[in-house]
Amino acid sequence: MPNIEELYAKELTDLSLAELKKFLAWCKARPGKLIPVVGGWAVYAYVPQIGSIDIDVVLTKQDEAPTRGFLEENGYKPKEDEPTVYLQEIGKITLRFDLIPYDSECQARGIQIPWNLLDQHSAEVVFQGQKMRVPTKELLLIQKVTAYRSREDMARVGHIRFPNGEKSYLENKIAKDKKDIKNLIDSGANFGKTYEIVDKLGFRTVFDDALKELGIIQTRSKTIAMNAHIVKEEKKP
Repeated sequence: MPNIEELYAKELTDLSLAELKKFLAWCKARPGKLIPVVGGWAVYAYVPQIGSIDIDVVLTKQDEAPTRGFLEENGYKPKEDEPTVYLQEIGKITLRFDLIPYDSECQARGIQIPWNLLDQHSAEVVFQGQKMRVPTKELLLIQKVTAYRSREDMARVGHIRFPNGEKSYLENKIAKDKKDIKNLIDSGANFGKTYEIVDKLGFRTVFDDALKELGIIQTRSKTIAMNAHIVKEEKKP
């Protein structure tokens, strides 16, 4: 299996980028709100360092049929055992669109994040000369920490026998999650706003534990400055 540098090599992510740009052009031509793009390409929109292979979009019921039609017209086919995943072989890679229902949740151990939070926590950015709707940095950070938590827990379950190459792929996805989280924090994600969302959803302890595991904070009692440096609370005399 390739390592993370090989898995996300620019010549490969550029193929995915070209497909994303087609999708954005199609979205622009449609009436109504832009379809939100989440995951790795949303991170790249804020911090253009590591591209992605997968294209993750969040669909309302009204957007689902037109989006499936767009994908099928452009050579994508639904995966047999996962009807919300569309695949196409292009060059050396298999490109993937993940169609996420708007009324579902992003989940991990102790965490449930409704995707419809995008109603209040999304932004339109200019991406490669086109408009793209993405989560705010703060919601995206929470989503990426959740993805990390879910994948890391899966990798830790020792009794699972992964198919050949799948464990290595999972480990590379975890490494990518870590890089995405660091890049979002370094780009100035506002931790005050982040914790407002976390506290409303009621999983601060789980969120802090994940940040602690990632080495971002050392104890739950510490606060995090907007520039992502750890700030120790000074002891009062």
